[in-house]
Amino acid sequence: MVRRSGDDVLKRATLRVRGPDGLIAGAGFLIGADRAVTCAHVVSGALGLSSTDSLDPGTRISLDLPFIRPMPSSVTACVEAWVPPADDESGDIAILRLDTAISGARPVLMVDADDLWHHRVHIPGFPEGLADGGWHDGRALGPTGQGWVQLDRPSGVPLTGGFSGSPVWDEELGGVVGMVVAAQRGGSRQGFFIPTRTVKEAVPSVQDLIDPQSPFRGLSAFSPDDEEVFFGRESETEDVVRLVHAQPRVTLVGPSGCGKSSLALAGVVPALRQAAYEVVVVRPSIGRSLVSALSAELSAHLPPGLAGVEVGRQGLAEVAPLVLRGSRAERLLVVVDQAEELLVCSPEEAQCAAEVLFPDRPPDEVCVLLTLRADFLEAGLSHPALGSGLGSAVYALNPMRREQLKKVIERPLAAIPAVAYAPMLVEKMLDDAGNEPGALPLLGFVLEKLWQERWHGRISFEAYLELGGVRGALAEEAERIWHECVPESHESAGRALLTQLVRVSPGSEAPLRRVVPHADVAQDQWPIVRALADRRLLVVGRDADRGETVELAHEALTVEWPRLAGQVTADRKFLEWRAVLNDDIERWKETGETVERLPRADALAEAEKWLTGRQTDLNTVERDYLERGRRYERRRSSTKRVWWVLAVAVVTGLAVLTTTVIVQGRVSEDRAAEARSRALARTASDLAGRDPQLSAMLAIEAVHSSPTWEARNQLLQRYVEHRDTTAIASGALGLLAEADASADGRVVLVTTDSRTATLYVRSEQGDYRLRHLPDRGGASQPAVSSDGALIAYALDDGSMVWHSVDPDNGRPLDDGHTLSRQKREKPEGFPARGADVIPSGDDGWIVTTGPDTVVLQSLGVTAPEQAWTIGFDAKSVRFGPDEKTLVALSDGGLWVLTSVGEQLWRTVNLKRLGKADGLRVSGDGTSAVTCANSGSGAVYTALRLPGGTQQGRYRSAIPCRDFTVDVSGRHAMILERSGWGLVDLRQGSRLSSTWIEAQEEPSPLALVDAPGSPAFLTMSRTTVVRTSLRNREERSGEPELLRDGRRMIAQAEGGKKLRVSETGGAQRTIAEVDRATTASGLDAYGKPAVSHDERHVVDPVAADKLVVRTLPSLDTVTHITSAMPPRDSAGDTERLTFFFLKNGDLLTLAGRRLERWDVRTGRRKSGYDLTGPGSSVGEIQPSPWNSDHLLVAVRGRGYIHTIDLRTGKEVDGRRMQTGPGTIEGFTFDPTNRYLLVFRSGGLPEVWLSQPLKKLLGPLRSLSENSGGAGQRTFSMFVEQQHKLFLISDKEIHIYGLPVAEDDDGHDGVTYDGTYTFGLVQEFFGVSADGRTLLRLRAGDGTEGYVTDVLPLDVSAWERRVCEVLGRDLTDDDRKQVPVGLPAQICPRPPLP
Repeated sequence: MVRRSGDDVLKRATLRVRGPDGLIAGAGFLIGADRAVTCAHVVSGALGLSSTDSLDPGTRISLDLPFIRPMPSSVTACVEAWVPPADDESGDIAILRLDTAISGARPVLMVDADDLWHHRVHIPGFPEGLADGGWHDGRALGPTGQGWVQLDRPSGVPLTGGFSGSPVWDEELGGVVGMVVAAQRGGSRQGFFIPTRTVKEAVPSVQDLIDPQSPFRGLSAFSPDDEEVFFGRESETEDVVRLVHAQPRVTLVGPSGCGKSSLALAGVVPALRQAAYEVVVVRPSIGRSLVSALSAELSAHLPPGLAGVEVGRQGLAEVAPLVLRGSRAERLLVVVDQAEELLVCSPEEAQCAAEVLFPDRPPDEVCVLLTLRADFLEAGLSHPALGSGLGSAVYALNPMRREQLKKVIERPLAAIPAVAYAPMLVEKMLDDAGNEPGALPLLGFVLEKLWQERWHGRISFEAYLELGGVRGALAEEAERIWHECVPESHESAGRALLTQLVRVSPGSEAPLRRVVPHADVAQDQWPIVRALADRRLLVVGRDADRGETVELAHEALTVEWPRLAGQVTADRKFLEWRAVLNDDIERWKETGETVERLPRADALAEAEKWLTGRQTDLNTVERDYLERGRRYERRRSSTKRVWWVLAVAVVTGLAVLTTTVIVQGRVSEDRAAEARSRALARTASDLAGRDPQLSAMLAIEAVHSSPTWEARNQLLQRYVEHRDTTAIASGALGLLAEADASADGRVVLVTTDSRTATLYVRSEQGDYRLRHLPDRGGASQPAVSSDGALIAYALDDGSMVWHSVDPDNGRPLDDGHTLSRQKREKPEGFPARGADVIPSGDDGWIVTTGPDTVVLQSLGVTAPEQAWTIGFDAKSVRFGPDEKTLVALSDGGLWVLTSVGEQLWRTVNLKRLGKADGLRVSGDGTSAVTCANSGSGAVYTALRLPGGTQQGRYRSAIPCRDFTVDVSGRHAMILERSGWGLVDLRQGSRLSSTWIEAQEEPSPLALVDAPGSPAFLTMSRTTVVRTSLRNREERSGEPELLRDGRRMIAQAEGGKKLRVSETGGAQRTIAEVDRATTASGLDAYGKPAVSHDERHVVDPVAADKLVVRTLPSLDTVTHITSAMPPRDSAGDTERLTFFFLKNGDLLTLAGRRLERWDVRTGRRKSGYDLTGPGSSVGEIQPSPWNSDHLLVAVRGRGYIHTIDLRTGKEVDGRRMQTGPGTIEGFTFDPTNRYLLVFRSGGLPEVWLSQPLKKLLGPLRSLSENSGGAGQRTFSMFVEQQHKLFLISDKEIHIYGLPVAEDDDGHDGVTYDGTYTFGLVQEFFGVSADGRTLLRLRAGDGTEGYVTDVLPLDVSAWERRVCEVLGRDLTDDDRKQVPVGLPAQICPRPPLP
C-alpha cells in the first residue's frame, strides 16, 4: 500500500488557540466535526488564568485553522470536559465543543499503540516567531513516570510552548498517537506528549471519536442493534412495515445475497419495536425443529414467574398474551429468518410449523414475517403444508439499485468524519459491484476489509485494488485465510469440514449453509473451526438444544470462493444423498424412533457405497441411524418362519421391492435430469453475454434434459433476443473495443481490449467465419474498405498493417504488409472515426488521425510507399468518392479536403460545408451525412460530395447519437426514443423502428440496403450482430387482440382508418374502413371495444359519438350519441367510458351519466345519473351474477359498490368488502369464479368471488416496473387454460385458477412458474389458449404502436434459435460446461 505523509491530514485538523487579546496560547486538533482536544493549560493561558485556577463549564475560547488557504473564519468553542494538571503532572486535558463546524476542516484519527520506540513523528505548532505555523520532525522514545512519552529532536523547529496541544503524527502507524504537553527548557528542547490511551482513559466520553468502531458488518447479517448503520433500504422498510400492520403473515422474498435478513432484522424489527411490537426471531435448521426453537425464544420473553411454553401444543393464540403480559407491547412479531430451511425438512415437521405459523384463524395480536430465497419461491408456494401461508402476502425484494448501494458505502462514514474514501473510489466500487443480487454481501465484505486497511483516515484506491476489488476480495481473502489456518497436514480434515458445512437438496442447484453442532465435528477439525472463526470465515454460535455450533459466515462463500464451490461440485452426489438421509432421520425421530422408519436393505445398500472412505463425513446421529438399521435387518433375516409363509413373503417382497426400485429409479432419474437441466441453464445464463451461440445450445439441451423453468427461460431469452437476428459473430480474443465493416456488412474487422485483431467474413450460407490475425504488437483503429477488399489496423508503435481479403472465402490473401511508423492518435468517443482505407486500381490508400494532423499513406503496391501529414485537427476522417477527397469533422463543422494538382496531396484545398456534430460517409463515398444538434433534438442532413449540395434531411427529437448510413447515403439508422429508426433522408421520414435485443448498448457499424431485405449491423462488447429490418411499417393505435390470437383490431393511418389485421408475419389486412372522425391522431377518443362474443366492435369517433360495426367485416351497424362527458380541471373534455355487457348491450359513462344501449338498433334502453358511490370512479364492471347490476370501485375506498342499472342507485347490503387498503381497480376471470383486486401502488390480490375470500396477495413483482410505483402490474386472464398472467417489466408470473374445489374442499391458487426476459417487455393481450402474446415491438402512445406476436411455445423457440444460432460444439465449448453434452444439439440444415 502507498503510504503518504500525514502533513495534508494535519493541516486540515490542527487548530490555533487564541486568547481574548489575540495572543497565541497554543494548539489543539479536531477529533470530530465539532470536537477538539487540547491541553488544559493552553485553555487557561488563553483566558489569562493560571493552570491551578478552576474553570466554569461552558467557558469559551477562540479557534482558527491557519494551515488552510484561504483561511476559514475563526470560531468559538466551549469547554466540554476539563481535566486540570495534577500535582504529579498527569491530566492536563481539555475537550472543546465548537459552536459551528469549520469549512474545509477534517478530523484526525487517534491511534492507540503499545510500542512507539523510535517511530518517526511530525508535529505542527505555533512557536514564537511562527504565528502561522511551523513543523517539528522527531522520533518517539520511551514512556515516562507520569505516563507521558518522551520525544527526541533530529531536525525541524524545536519544541516550545506554541506546540502545547499539538497532534503528534506517527508516520509508521499513519495516525495521531498523542498530544504535545510539555517541552524541556534549555538547549536540548526535548518534548513530551500525552499518548492516546491516556486521553481515552481520562475522558471516556470521547472514546467513540478517538477509536470508532467499524460501521460495516462484513459478511454478517445486520442485527436489530445495527439500525444506526443500516442504510439503503428505507423505502423497502416502510413497505414491509405497512404490510405487517395490515397482514397476519408476510413473506419477504429475494435472491440470495440481496439483504433479506438485514432488512427484516435491522430495518423492520427496530421500526416495529417503536410501534409497540414485541419481537422474537427464530431460524429453522436441520436437527432443530422450528417449533422447539420458537418455544425456547418465546419462553425467554415471558414475565418473571411464568413457566416455559410449548407453542406446538398451546398455539400462538394462547402464548402471545402471556408474552405480551407485563410489557408495553401490543402485538407480537415472529420473524422466521431463512424460511427456505422449512422446505427441506420432513413433511411432518413442515406440517407442524404450518399449524403454528399459519393457523386458519390467525390471532389479531400476532404477525409472522418470513424471509425466503427467491429460488425457493416456486417450491414454497406449491408446498402442500406451507404454500398458502407463504403466499398470503409476498413482498419481493429486488437487488439494490446503484443509488442504494451508494448509500451503503457512503452513509456509514457520515458519522465518522475522520475517515473518508479516496476520490472516485466509491464510483469504482459501484461499477465493480454492478446490479447482481450477490453483489451486496461482497460489497459488505470489501468495505469491512477496507475499514481495517484505512490509512491516514483515508480508505485508499491502493488498498481496494490490493484486495482484488468487489468481486475478487472475498475469494482472495478466503483462500489466504485458509492457507494460514489449515496446514497441509490437516488439508483432508479441512476439506471434510467444508463438506459438512453445506447442504444440497436433490434437484436443487443452489447449496445452503448447514449449522453443524460441535458434537458432530471431528476432534481434529475443531481447531480448524476455531482458527477460521477467529478470521470470520466461519461463525461459532450456541443454541439451547445443540450447544455450540458452527456455520459458514455467508452463503456468498459457496459461490464466490472457488475452493468451496469446487468442493460442493465434487461432493454434490454425496451431499444430495446425505440430504435424503437426514430427511429420513427426521421422519424417524418424529415417529418416536420406531423400527418401521429405520432404513431397509435397499437404502442400506445405497449407504454402503458412501460409507467406504467417507465414514468420518457422517455425524454420530447419521452413523447411529444406519447402524440401527443394519442391526434390525440382521434380526429380520435370522427369524425362522414356516417355509410357505417365507415363500409368500419372499415373492411379495420381491414384487414390492421391484416396484419400489422402479419408482425410486424413476424419481432419481427425474431429479438427476432436473439437476442437469438447471446446471445447463445456469451456464447458459453465464455465457449469454460473451458467447450467445453456445448459450443457446446449452439452453436447448437444458430443455431436452428436463423442461425446468430455468431452462425454458434461458431458451425464451435467446429466442426473444435473436428472433430478428440473421447472423452473429463472436469469439474474438477479448472484449470488442472498435470495429469497421464493408458497406454490405460482409467483411468486419474488430480490435479488442487485449489489443488483438479478428476478421469476420460472412459466408454464402449466411454465417460469419472467424479468423484471428497475427499479434504484431497491439491492434487498434480498424478500417475496412467499402467493398471489403482491403482491411487495415494501427499498431502501438505507429505503424499500420493492411491485408487484401479474398471475397469468396474471406481469407486474407497475404500475411499482411506493414507501413512505416507515423504519429497517429486515435480520437475517442462519438463521433470519432480515426481510420479509413480505400482501393485505387491495384494500389490503395490509408488515412488516419494524428495529433492535430491527418496522416495519409499509400499502400506501396505498384509504387514505393508515400506518406503525407496534413496539419488539420480532425475528430473523424473518411475518404470521399476517391483517394483525392477526404471528409473530416473538426471544431463542430464538416470539412472537405481535396488534393489539387497532379502530385497528390502536395496542395490541399479546404472547404467548410456547414455545422456538424456527427459524420458518416456513404459506402460509395458520394454522400456525407451529418448530424447537428438543434435545440433539444438534432437534424440529419445528406450532402452530395464534394460540392456539398443538400440531398435530404431528417429531424429527430433527441440530440446526436452514433449512427450509420447505407451505400448511397439515402438511408440512415439513428437512435431515437422508440428504438433504432430506419429513416429516408430524401423524404425526411422514418420507415421503421426496431430494438436490438441481442446486445446491450449496441454501436452501429453498417446499414445494408439490400433490395427488399435491409439489415443493420451492430457491435457490442462481445458480439457483432446482423439484424433484419422492415422496409416500412405502419403504426396503429392500441390494438385489441381477438381470442384466437391470430387477429387484432386497431385504428390506423393516424386515426383515419379502422383495421382488422393478422397479428403475425406481415400483418395482412383483413378488413379496413374509413373512420368518420374529426380528430387527428390515434386513439384520440379511446381505443375500440369488442363485444364478448366478438361479433361487434364499438369505435369512438368523437367525444360523445360511437360507431357500432360488425366483426370481422367492419360493416356499419348503427351510430350512438351519448351524453357529453364533462370537462376536467384543465378545461379538457374527459374521455367517454364504454364497454359491453355479456348480453351484448353497451354501457357508456359520461361523468356520472350512465346510459345503456342496444347495439343492433342504437336505441337507448335507459339513462340516469349515478348516486351513492361518489364522483371519482376508479373501475366499473358488469356484475357477473346479475345482468341488471353494475360493480363500481371508487377511488380512495376499500370496497366495491353494487349499482342497480334500472335505477342508478346503490343496492343496499351488496358492498364487496375486500379488507383495508384503497382499491384502484378490479376484474373477473372468464369463469367469474375469481376476482383480481388492485390496491394502491398496483399490488394485485386474488380473491374467490363467492363467497368473497382472499386467496393470494398482495403480489409484488420480482422486478420493478419502469413506470414507477404508480404503475400497476398488468394482468391477463387466459380463458381456456384457467390461468392468470401477471406481467411486469421483465417477468410473466403464471398462476393456476382451479375451476372448482379440490377433493378436500379447498379453494386455492397455484403458482405455476415465471417467464423471465432479459429486457423490458410490454404486451397488449393474450390469446384464449394462452399460447400467443401480442407484443409491443416499437413505438408509444404518442406516435403509435408496432406489434408482433410472441409464441409461448418451446418448440417454436427451439426451431428459431437453431436457425439463427445453431452450430456444432467444439472441444473448447465442452470445457466450459459442467456436464456432458451430446455430439449434436440442433439438427443439421438440409443440404442444398
